[in-house]
Amino acid sequence: MESALHTLSSKPKRDSRNSSIDLIRIIAAFGVIFIHVHTDSNTAENVSFFFLKLCVPFFFATSLVYFVQSLDVAISVKVIIGKIWKRIGIPFLAWTVIYLGLRTAKYLITGSSTKFTINLLVRAFLYGESSEQMYYLPELIIMQFSILGIFLLVTRIKRSIGLCLLIFSIVYLYWGYIHNYYGVISLSHFLVYK
Repeated sequence: MESALHTLSSKPKRDSRNSSIDLIRIIAAFGVIFIHVHTDSNTAENVSFFFLKLCVPFFFATSLVYFVQSLDVAISVKVIIGKIWKRIGIPFLAWTVIYLGLRTAKYLITGSSTKFTINLLVRAFLYGESSEQMYYLPELIIMQFSILGIFLLVTRIKRSIGLCLLIFSIVYLYWGYIHNYYGVISLSHFLVYK
């Protein structure tokens, strides 16, 4: 009995969650909601401005820190990209389809006409313009691709894939920037998150 208790107590403990980060996440989630609510007083506008400068950078920085911590030379690039696809890509595509469906229903109900042009679909499915807040997810994917590319180049593992990821990220950002797609941040802001 005593040896069994010793065995249980000697097991390595799992890393505990960082409760400070969780608390800030809750505050930032509240902030995101507050940002999207119409404000009609100076105080509300000031609070909204505060959250505007806090929330998105916090979520980007936190996501990227956890992403960097998860990188390991023993994990294959295919597995890492698969995780990015499952965690961010699939939800992004699902919500894009939902938002485009809702917009189509709105146009049908109101009698307005809409055309699904190639430009509209590119903006929606590649840059998150199906709805205002959707830009965050493809931007996060590009940031993670960039970090993964740098990681592969620095560790000299699959450098050609790393270079391709970096080139893809640069082209994506440049294309979005020159076409003024919503949510594409400038290069200086992008580098700050790195």
